[in-house]
Amino acid sequence: VEFVDGGQVASRPVSVRVDTRMTAAITTPTNGIAFPVPGTLVITVGVTNVDAPVVKVEFLRDGTERFGTLTNPPYVWRLAVGAGPQNLSARVTDALGGVRVTETVRVTAYNPSTPQTTQWRGGTNAWSLPLAWSVGVPRAQDRGIIDSNGWALVGVGGGVVSNLVVGSGSSGRLTVDAATLRVGKSMLLGEGATGAGELEVRGEGTVTAASLNVGGNGVGKVVQRDGSVTANELLIAANAGSQGSYTLL
Repeated sequence: VEFVDGGQVASRPVSVRVDTRMTAAITTPTNGIAFPVPGTLVITVGVTNVDAPVVKVEFLRDGTERFGTLTNPPYVWRLAVGAGPQNLSARVTDALGGVRVTETVRVTAYNPSTPQTTQWRGGTNAWSLPLAWSVGVPRAQDRGIIDSNGWALVGVGGGVVSNLVVGSGSSGRLTVDAATLRVGKSMLLGEGATGAGELEVRGEGTVTAASLNVGGNGVGKVVQRDGSVTANELLIAANAGSQGSYTLL
């Protein structure tokens, strides 16, 4: 502002950011699915933009690794993947320089013929939820670990696993409620010296295992409210320094 006497005063600057009116999302695959390998994963990105034409769509893994770029629709990329988790996203750029990054879609690729170890990610969730495990829901040939204060709930559909550890280096909890859990080999509650594992069976749940070790080198606990627990071998606090209890209610 300039006054009649020649004086001037200026306002403080104000920063303005003009955002793009663009939306982008990965429409396939679905977040959390398990994908068998070998095979090709089809990744599709849907884009809408009322401001300017899209000039490129970049396909990303783990947020930074770019494995493909398309400049024309349809925005579909076919990716050959190996076993393990895949964290997929896409970065879309329009002609005005506007950028949108999609939300990350997590896919677990697995080899149906190869055993793997899958670990509980923590928190309370259903056993059958793929995202609750590091590399997907355990299969009959897999080893499962429930730790990090996690609580897995086996409900409708039940569950299978070859070897199961509940409470490896911290605490873990497993509840079988009106469902069947089949452990092909061993179930170990409280594996390490600092591990604490608990199994609860309720609602006419059924647990079968070749071996049930309650308190390996740590603390193990079984609470059977009803239902059945069947094991060819039952060990309770079998090692020096371990603690184990089995309660029938």
